[in-house]
Amino acid sequence: MADKPRIVLPNQWEYNYGSFIQVYANEQPFFRTGEADFLHRRLLRLFLEEMNLKFKEILDPYEVESPAPKGMNYELVGAGEIEILSENDFNLWCESRSYKIGPNKKHLGDLIPYLPEGVKIRVGEEIYAR
Repeated sequence: MADKPRIVLPNQWEYNYGSFIQVYANEQPFFRTGEADFLHRRLLRLFLEEMNLKFKEILDPYEVESPAPKGMNYELVGAGEIEILSENDFNLWCESRSYKIGPNKKHLGDLIPYLPEGVKIRVGEEIYAR
């Protein structure tokens, strides 16, 4: 898992917003984003496949098969929308309708050592940066 990026931030999206997920995998924090048409269940599935982590399917509130939010070696702890304020400045808000969770501030605190220099992630009035 050491060769997998901890954080994947937006890069040249069509719109200035999209989706994000926050996951602990093997007790390590990870952050992934996707463009506006990426649903949280799709982001989680892609992340779990990337990490070769096994997961069970559940029915989400919309009766759609989705990866379970918690498995043997992972846990989805945050999900919502991400807005691109500038190249290195991002705002997190909202909650996932499928998983009923929003931005997780503890997880963001755990990500600070891995944030690229100069990158800021905002949740409300709080700013997370190295």
